[in-house]
Amino acid sequence: MFRPGCIFNPATREPASASQSATPQTDVGKPTDTDEQVFKGCVGGTKDNFTLTDETGKQFRLHSDKDITEHVGENVEVRGTIKKEGADSQATATKNMQQIDVADIKTVSKGCSAAK
Repeated sequence: MFRPGCIFNPATREPASASQSATPQTDVGKPTDTDEQVFKGCVGGTKDNFTLTDETGKQFRLHSDKDITEHVGENVEVRGTIKKEGADSQATATKNMQQIDVADIKTVSKGCSAAK
């Protein structure tokens, strides 16, 4: 039975225990039940104009409510979804660049290797 204010675990159909809901976990790299994908690469750019460059040299614009500044110059894994074209107007310079709506980001290593 559902109780207001109680977190429900759909897998067991029982309320989740406090220990299950109290510890936030990073799910980057793990499969999700949504359309989120995992992208790997180097973060560059500045506030409101961050990019992810993957190992093939392809660039993506990163959109996030989180502060990505601390990840600039790092190899990261980003979990998110490709934003649909036309969903947000962009400057001409980034018009042809796909945008990732970032759900989670984690550092893989400090420093980026040169794109191939």
